[in-house]
Amino acid sequence: MEFGLFHELERYQIDFLLKLGENIASFVISNTLNIKTKELLGQSQQQAKQLRAQEEEMRQNMEEMQATQEELERKEKEYIARIEELEKMIKEK
Repeated sequence: MEFGLFHELERYQIDFLLKLGENIASFVISNTLNIKTKELLGQSQQQAKQLRAQEEEMRQNMEEMQATQEELERKEKEYIARIEELEKMIKEK
């Protein structure tokens, strides 16, 4: 800050202005840190939301894969039973 004065300041006035400058600087630093903290919190919350969505997608994919695997196992058992039936029919002829 710069002041233009027509007379010399008293010591208490200088002390007051110095203290005022320190308080303003402290406020600016504190406010800047608060803004940065809010930005980081927002980013963190967004990332957490994305991770939850990815987790849900992976869980759904795992369930689909498990269902597919169970279906394949069921079909394999059917095919094996059918093959055994055909082999038995061939042996009987």
